[in-house]
Amino acid sequence: MSSIPMKSLSSAANPTLKAARALTRKNRRRDAGAFLAEGARTVIEAIDHDYWPRALFLTEEALSRPQLQDLARSAQRKGAEILAVSPRLLAQLTERENPQTVLGVFDQFSRNLADITPDPSDFFVALERVRDPGNLGTILRTADAIGARATLLIGECCDPFGLEVVRASMGSFFAQPFYTASLEEFGHWRARHRLQTLGAALQGAQALREIPITFPAVLMLGNEQAGLSAPARALCDQIVKLPMRGRADSLNLASAAAVFGYHVWERQGFAGERP
Repeated sequence: MSSIPMKSLSSAANPTLKAARALTRKNRRRDAGAFLAEGARTVIEAIDHDYWPRALFLTEEALSRPQLQDLARSAQRKGAEILAVSPRLLAQLTERENPQTVLGVFDQFSRNLADITPDPSDFFVALERVRDPGNLGTILRTADAIGARATLLIGECCDPFGLEVVRASMGSFFAQPFYTASLEEFGHWRARHRLQTLGAALQGAQALREIPITFPAVLMLGNEQAGLSAPARALCDQIVKLPMRGRADSLNLASAAAVFGYHVWERQGFAGERP
């Protein structure tokens, strides 16, 4: 067992545990200005990007690993509370039968879209009214992988600080910047910076491979059920689609974002690709 100074929590009725568990609900996250991030990989990614937790919950298994002992010490030096818990209690915190061995409580953060000045080679992924947390987290991971400058959440999207979003991003939550904005704010921003905007849809669309792309650019995708709204389509320079061969007429939103996103990056010759 580690020699790190910490509290050991053994009861689900403990106020600290109850406060952390409340962060699985959107209204409690908003009131507390905090959110949960699960897993050693995700917490390490957060710290690598200078996001430090308020608190870390670790199991005995986690505390037996030197790398996680070092992580806990570093977080403690930054003011985090270190808390030892059983796997059973961690499962209750994450509402998951087989939880990971580390759970962090982090401060929420906000970014202003108006503060972004696009560089000439930038491209962005914009999501209008995305409702599924798993889709949002997966798209953040894809946007990170393809080197998108940021992901833009337009209109009433699901809460980006939900545990399922963070979990689905596999650590990219802290690596891929995201911004929230109204459709009107997005429209003013894209017009001011003259970004070519490609809207993904089925009706009235051309194949993406046929469209010249001028950077900086935005790839915009809509709600899982309804797609892009009419006002969002009106902001797009081109409406684009993916070719289909089988009986399916569309892809899951996260899958479509990945295919479209890699196609856009390919237009840049996969610039910046790691060896």
